Amino acid sequence: MQAPPKSGSRFHNYKGTFSIILLACVDANYKFVLVDIGAEGHNSDGGVFKNSIFGQSLEKGTLDLPCPVEIPGTTKMLPFLFIGDEAFPLKSNLMRPYPGVALSKDKAIFNYRLSRARRCVENAFGIMASRFRIFRKSLVSSLETSTFTVATAVCLHNFIKSAEEEVPSCERRYCSLDFAYNMSPDGYINDGRWRTEEALAINRLSHTGSNMYSHQAEEMRRTLQNYLTLVLHNNVF
Repeated sequence: MQAPPKSGSRFHNYKGTFSIILLACVDANYKFVLVDIGAEGHNSDGGVFKNSIFGQSLEKGTLDLPCPVEIPGTTKMLPFLFIGDEAFPLKSNLMRPYPGVALSKDKAIFNYRLSRARRCVENAFGIMASRFRIFRKSLVSSLETSTFTVATAVCLHNFIKSAEEEVPSCERRYCSLDFAYNMSPDGYINDGRWRTEEALAINRLSHTGSNMYSHQAEEMRRTLQNYLTLVLHNNVF
């Protein structure tokens, strides 16, 4: 966005541009479930999450999430989880990947499976930014108008996605089968067509990661890691 008047460096992000932050939770159908819009661009993703209503509700346990269930093939109980990248803290209801590069095979499998799930979020952002071409360049408007512009695009994105669910997949125009990330029958991963279109003005900002976690959350991550390794060894996907 264009820098708001007299805002100093508050909206200046680490990529050298000015921005507001859209923090979002996305479902498997590329629709936005929870959003926080308008945080100043200099903030970290983890900081925005911590101060958002969503983050505070998750911390206090007031989101009314489903009860933990037994994962298939085991006697282990796990809660329903949100998935984030390295910018977010590890918590009982929030999984993040293991940091680093030289990881063991089990940890690498865990990170790969989380990365597969996180593609839903990346696709939702990419589809919306590609279809609503106002995001092809910096927003030149007041802070309030810029925030409403993003909120409007989120609502319209969800509306159109919901409407297209009644349309045969081969006839969908907003998000056709090849427009988003997908997997072919032989297991090959195809990047969405939105990636090949002209560069988007919307920035993917991942600031400094958070290492804050509880031993309980780490134990849950280890349990999930072991389960995903078992699933892979049994060729169950």
